[in-house]
Amino acid sequence: MIQAQTTASKGVPRFALAGSVALLLALTLSLAFLAQVPDLHTNDYVSVWAGAQIIGPDLYDPVRLERIEHTVSPLIGSKRYIRPPYYVMMFWPLGWLPYRAAYAGFVLMNLAALLLFLRIWRFDAPAILACALFLPLQWSFGIGQDAPLMLLLVAGAALLIQRRWDFAGGALLALFTVKLHLFLFLPVVLIAQRRYRALAGLAVGGAALYLLAAAFVGIDWPLKSLHAAVSNEATFVASTPGVAGLLRKLHAPWWLLVPAAAAGVAMVYRRARSTAWLPAMALAIAAGVVFAPRAQVYDGSFFLLLLLLEAAPALIVIAGVAVVAVITPAALVGQLAGIAIFLAGWRRLGASPPESPVPGSP
Repeated sequence: MIQAQTTASKGVPRFALAGSVALLLALTLSLAFLAQVPDLHTNDYVSVWAGAQIIGPDLYDPVRLERIEHTVSPLIGSKRYIRPPYYVMMFWPLGWLPYRAAYAGFVLMNLAALLLFLRIWRFDAPAILACALFLPLQWSFGIGQDAPLMLLLVAGAALLIQRRWDFAGGALLALFTVKLHLFLFLPVVLIAQRRYRALAGLAVGGAALYLLAAAFVGIDWPLKSLHAAVSNEATFVASTPGVAGLLRKLHAPWWLLVPAAAAGVAMVYRRARSTAWLPAMALAIAAGVVFAPRAQVYDGSFFLLLLLLEAAPALIVIAGVAVVAVITPAALVGQLAGIAIFLAGWRRLGASPPESPVPGSP
């Protein structure tokens, strides 16, 4: 288990732990299966299921994707596949199942991933209850997104690097480039802490993933993916829980995001120089959400990496409620909440006793 886990479960009665897990299972499964409208046209997973059936040069063809998606519901629209090809390859077997069976498999994979993430990161009744009531995470289950799988991926890579398997951890982090907008601050921490083996693993893993995707989709697949992403929806939306959403809400020029992100890079770099690996990495992921040009409510799930290390369970639940406000008329609350989580984490880590984040440092 990761050494930075702050609350041990040894003194917690087993029934409390079991009860918190049962509540987590009940809420997530209810949202994943019962909250969906009957025709499933609000489910984001459908684009992955359709893409898994046409892995090849036509992966980003909206006409072919729509034709497959309409076998599920004729009401489905604007569900283009926009992620790198190697992401959909992970779900290739599910593409050959009927949609509802594939979706059930996808939900169970996410549920297992969430439990494994908690086992790695912080496994006690209060933390599990906080996750059960953390609305951005439950939003991910409710619309067929994959936040738990990505949380497990990042936590697994963090564990490998924590245990000095830096190259393997960096290679695993390369998979997180499926969420490139959230990934971009991670190399800043690796550079600040001089984790060059992890950077090498990241580079090798990234190159391998590019070549794998190019073999099936073509060497220009990054351009196809970018075009699909830009064509799918607006790049800057007010529902982003961070700076970009705030700029859009205030009708400010979009280019102000550039100096804001540069300031974020400087802040993450500075804090990573004096902070242990795990909280520095969690801060970088939070910065990815806050300074991304576009993020969704379910991307707020990634604040959990920082919140579970640094915040009390009650505050975690409150933070989740505040972030979800970004899709309500009180959107300003959600935008400021995301920024506040990052700034509070940055300040709290700065107030902690200095540690030796660089391998081999005294």
